[in-house]
Amino acid sequence: MLTYKQFKEKYRLDVGDENKDNLLDIFNNDYTFDMIKNDTVKKYMYGLKKLLVDKNEEEFKNIMNECIQEDNKDGYIGFINYYASKKEYIKALEYCKILEREQYKLGIIYCSIGHIYLKMKEPNTTDIIIDYFKKSIEYGNETSKDNIGMVLMSQNKYKEAITYFMDIRDKVDSIYYLIGVCYYNLEKGGSKYLEFVEPAGEYGNILQFLNLHEKKEYKNAIDVLKHAIKSDNIDENIKENCIEVFCDTCIDIEYYNELIEYIEQIENKTTIMKKYLGHAYMASKQYTKSYDYLLQAHREGNIEATESLFKIIKITYESINNVDQ
Repeated sequence: MLTYKQFKEKYRLDVGDENKDNLLDIFNNDYTFDMIKNDTVKKYMYGLKKLLVDKNEEEFKNIMNECIQEDNKDGYIGFINYYASKKEYIKALEYCKILEREQYKLGIIYCSIGHIYLKMKEPNTTDIIIDYFKKSIEYGNETSKDNIGMVLMSQNKYKEAITYFMDIRDKVDSIYYLIGVCYYNLEKGGSKYLEFVEPAGEYGNILQFLNLHEKKEYKNAIDVLKHAIKSDNIDENIKENCIEVFCDTCIDIEYYNELIEYIEQIENKTTIMKKYLGHAYMASKQYTKSYDYLLQAHREGNIEATESLFKIIKITYESINNVDQ
C-alpha cells in the first residue's frame, strides 16, 4: 500500500494534507472512471493516477479539463505539473498566473513558479526563485524550504541549506539525504554525513556510495548505487543523477562492461545514457555500436556526443587508411 510519504518521495508532488486520504484511496484501489465520475475531487486524483501510473496522457488531459469545467481549480494544477514535466514552461506559467489571479492555493502556486524558473535555467534568476519559494512558505507550504535548500546547495552554500533542511527533516527521507550531502561537501574527509545514512532510508545507499567510493571500494560502491537506482521510493530526478554518477564512476575506473550491461537493460534510454554507452563501447573498441549511440545522442543535442563522434570518424578513417597501405 502506497503511503503519502512514499507518494511525495516518488513523484515530488504535494496535493496537501486535506486531499491525501482521497489520493491514497485512488492510488491504492482499482477504481474505474464511472465509479468516481460524480466526485470532482476523486476525479482529479484519478487523473493523476492515469498520468503518473498508467502513463495515459490523453485521458489525463481530458479529466483535467472536466475538472476545470466543474470549477475544480486543481485541474489547472494538474496542467501546471504536466507542462512543466514536458519542459513547456511558458504554458505552465500561464496556468500558474490564472490561479495566482484567482488567489487559489497560493502556497502550491508560488512553489510551482519557483520550480519552473529553476528548471528554465535562465541567468540571474536565483533571487527571483528564492523569493517565490519564500512566498510559498508564507502561505503555509513548508515543502518550499526543501526547494530553497536545494537552490542554496547549487550555490555551494551548504551551511545555509542545512538550516532550511533541518526544519523539515522528518517530512520525507530525502531531506536526511540532502543534509548528508551538505555535510559531505562541507567537511571533505569527514564522517558526519554518515550519521544520516540510516534516517535517510533508501537514500542512505547514495551516502554509502560516497563513503565506499572514498575508500576506493569501487565494486561495492557501484553495487550500492545500483540498489538505489532500482528503488521505487527514490525521486526520479535523484535517480537520474545516480545513473550519471554510476556511468561516470564506471568510465573513470574502466568498468566498461559493467556500464554496458547495466544501461543496455534499461528500455527507455535517455540522451545521457546513450552518450555514456557510446563512450563505453568506444573504450571497448566496439566502434559500430559506439557510433550508433553517439549519433543518437548527437541528434538529441548532446555536445559531448558530437565531439566523440568526430573521434569515431577519425578512428574509422585511420583504420581504413592502414588497411589500404
